[in-house]
Amino acid sequence: MKDFIKNRIKSNDGFMGETHAMSAVAGFLLLVLFAKDYFLNQGLTDNIIVLLIASFVVAGAALIPDLDNTKSTAMSVLGPVGTLLSTAMRSIATAIFYITRSRYDEKVANPHRGFWHTFLSGVVLGLIVKYTTSINVEINNDFLINYNFNNVGDLLALFWIFVTTQLAFSALLNKFNKGGLINKLILVILGLAISVALIYFNSDDYNWLVILMVLGYFIHIVGDSLTVAGIPLLFPFKIKGKRWYTISFLPIRAGGEIENHLILPLFTVVSIVSAILIVVNSFGY
Repeated sequence: MKDFIKNRIKSNDGFMGETHAMSAVAGFLLLVLFAKDYFLNQGLTDNIIVLLIASFVVAGAALIPDLDNTKSTAMSVLGPVGTLLSTAMRSIATAIFYITRSRYDEKVANPHRGFWHTFLSGVVLGLIVKYTTSINVEINNDFLINYNFNNVGDLLALFWIFVTTQLAFSALLNKFNKGGLINKLILVILGLAISVALIYFNSDDYNWLVILMVLGYFIHIVGDSLTVAGIPLLFPFKIKGKRWYTISFLPIRAGGEIENHLILPLFTVVSIVSAILIVVNSFGY
């Protein structure tokens, strides 16, 4: 019986993409519900529609860590861009592992669930987004300027938002995404519309974008620390002599009954209820 239970919970994977995305949406909407002023202070608009669609950025950012997995939907949905990002992330993760590993760590690197599944990597992502969206090289194009694209940083912000929306769609609208070329084209157009709207209505210092992406990323990291596979959460700090010590807070099996019938439905309900309450509160009821 003991062996049966052990096999039921054992898995080498983290949560499914849908769970990561929905947990990020739930977390963001809860924060908006109870700490809306914080996001407004970071440059997000109080336009309720724009505020709600910002959840797609958080959901998509929650799938970025899994770009270090060559079999992830997150990688395949982005096409050549996904392949490029995945290759770069896996190469960086491998290099960091070999440079920093202690004599107690594994001998061979596993780029999936390595560096890009640590708290430190979330900080790195925030710095990358902050730097790239701060590039103040002006654009001389009246069409772009009319939509608040005044410099290279604005275009890179568009890139980050578009990438995260496409990742979010791959998880939250998975069946529609697999419906053929027309469906994919619709999601691309929708992603571009969301991206332009977020840049047009929100502050152009992009602190809000950094916050949204780091929030989604961290939610993914915390989620995977609850699975039986675990992650090297606290790298580069040594634990029991290991820099890449795997931390697993709960023995939840990825794709199992607990995730499918408890965790995912819970996050879905929290997201829906939070969105309704945000809308109701915005009308002063």
